[in-house]
Amino acid sequence: MFYNGEKLFFREGCSQCHSYKGKGGRMGPDISAVTNIRSDSWIDSYLQDPKKLNPLSRMPSFKHLSRSKRKAIIAFLKN
Repeated sequence: MFYNGEKLFFREGCSQCHSYKGKGGRMGPDISAVTNIRSDSWIDSYLQDPKKLNPLSRMPSFKHLSRSKRKAIIAFLKN
């Protein structure tokens, strides 16, 4: 099944904390270039369990999202 990563990004509330290409929140880091510095597998792991990779992270877990949905969000971030 194909998922629209951009819609998921906004529907899941990512933009409430993160800015992406100048739009969105300011609580979390700007993630416009995250795919240039982190691998897809790292981002996927972080989405599932942020505190495992960064114990001080305030980001909630998105492990409730299927792998396909997480991959769609990562693909959106690559645009």
